[in-house]
Amino acid sequence: MSDEQRSKNLKSCDPMDDLTVARGEHIQHDLEGSAYRSSGLGLTRDTRATVDQVLDQKTIEVVNKLIKQGHFDELAGCISTGKEANVYFGVKNDGTQVAVKIYKTSILGFRDRDEYVEGEFRFRHGYCKSNPRKMVSLWAEKEQRNLNRLSRAGIACPLALVCKRNVLVMSLAGESGRAAPRLKDVVEDLDWGEIYKQVILSVRRMFQQCKLVHGDLSEYNMLLENGRVIIIDVSQSVGTDHPRSLEFLKRDCFNVNQFFARKVESVIPLQDLFQFVISEQGMVDEETLWLSLSDQPRHGSPQVSDTVFMETWIPASLSEIGDMREVERLLRDRNLGERTVFDDLVAVDTESVDDDSAEDESHDSDDSVSCSESSATDHATAGRFDGHRPEGMTKQEWKKIVKEERREARKSKVPKHLKQKRNLKKYGKK
Repeated sequence: MSDEQRSKNLKSCDPMDDLTVARGEHIQHDLEGSAYRSSGLGLTRDTRATVDQVLDQKTIEVVNKLIKQGHFDELAGCISTGKEANVYFGVKNDGTQVAVKIYKTSILGFRDRDEYVEGEFRFRHGYCKSNPRKMVSLWAEKEQRNLNRLSRAGIACPLALVCKRNVLVMSLAGESGRAAPRLKDVVEDLDWGEIYKQVILSVRRMFQQCKLVHGDLSEYNMLLENGRVIIIDVSQSVGTDHPRSLEFLKRDCFNVNQFFARKVESVIPLQDLFQFVISEQGMVDEETLWLSLSDQPRHGSPQVSDTVFMETWIPASLSEIGDMREVERLLRDRNLGERTVFDDLVAVDTESVDDDSAEDESHDSDDSVSCSESSATDHATAGRFDGHRPEGMTKQEWKKIVKEERREARKSKVPKHLKQKRNLKKYGKK
């Protein structure tokens, strides 16, 4: 073979083409990936293994850190399990015990948290929905803050000791080695009327002093220790400024009445109980309020009235009403003495009411010997303050009197341009 033929053969034997090289790189990449996965690095079945649906590798690391810090020395056993978290006994070397609440992260059974979060001021900056660990960590911090609020208000609840990620350490309600039973599990013959009173007063104190609504109050979330009711599981509790706070409060009152209806002779009607919780009575003693509530007569069918009340929408503020015409119509009905959903949103001027009543009494004393026409006019003047048409007066007469009163009010009305000028002088231009 000549030299020219050898050179031609060498030129025809080119290196591997691009397709062959690409296939080799792909195979090499797969081999390296399989070697990386088999080496135990990254997310494997072993690192994601979960015990009791809560104790995964990262949670165990948090528990070990709390043990090193001296909050407890070991987990002794499980107290309760739920869709949100598990609660364990935390035992110290000196024999004292605490409750360790560990929230679920990898295996989430409680996913509808949005209804308790959306619209609340404390979550106004949002929260991470994609990362369950961050979401649950924020949820645990929320329960710690709610427990601190209840404790400062004097409501019986576990004391929050420390919170780290998805682990919350609290004081243990109950005896050593035995947690306090839930109301659902209590079978003893107790003074259930007194227990019912404790629950209602605690709900009212939560709303008035803590500015919180439990959101999931039932016999499952209340413990009984030496005749004292302890409120637990306040992680889903919302503030009173939450858009659905009154809806959650109605549900709590309904659940409480449903349970105690089987324990006491009669429970307070749902609507009266709801009004008792949200009404502000100043510095009136709670015992006095409870006695006045208990002495109220019971009317109508409780099942029917409770069902209607549960389906009734009650706004938390006038800003929730979009149709102002509807607001004006309901306020007109209220001025005529009808009961509306705005009764608790409209302020009552007590001083003007007292002045009006005093004026009415003076009119009655001065006109004791007057004719029937002047007597009807006095009744009409008294009726304009409460919105009721006096008895024995026709609609035409009442309408005429109202028009005269409005005509007199327009005479002393300040023009709009003068009112604006006065406001500019008072507050200054912005």
